[in-house]
Amino acid sequence: NSKNLLANIPETEFLGYDATTCEAKLLANVRAFDIPTTDKMTNDIVDICKAAAEKFGGDIEVKTDLTLPPLWLDKDTSLYSRMIQYYRDMGIEPWDFTLPGAGDGNHFCYKGYDCIIIACGMTKVHTFEEQVGIKQLETTANLMARFMTEN
Repeated sequence: NSKNLLANIPETEFLGYDATTCEAKLLANVRAFDIPTTDKMTNDIVDICKAAAEKFGGDIEVKTDLTLPPLWLDKDTSLYSRMIQYYRDMGIEPWDFTLPGAGDGNHFCYKGYDCIIIACGMTKVHTFEEQVGIKQLETTANLMARFMTEN
């Protein structure tokens, strides 16, 4: 349940080991609901890698990049209250939550823009069999039409 998830590391990849230089490479993808948690998790990973390198007489070079900042929306904003009301007017109880990195909205949010993601009831998400029902697509289109035409 993403409402209870504080942070996660959805991807870690060992990029290989070069025996001639005794060099190993690791790529880790850290996601959290806020920047301080992302930073803490990243620092924890770095500390673990440093300790392992020191144990074997090596050193560590770290490169970090904030590629997917968290997406959040203050519940006191007009955007939030409008979308919640539009859903409820359509007989749908919306499920609202913060995403720890997912798409363009995360970057806009990080730059100070209010952003919200509208989901349309997809199934088998992010697979080759991803699909959405016509009724769900129609409901989402009606929601967006109302959003774009009302103040």
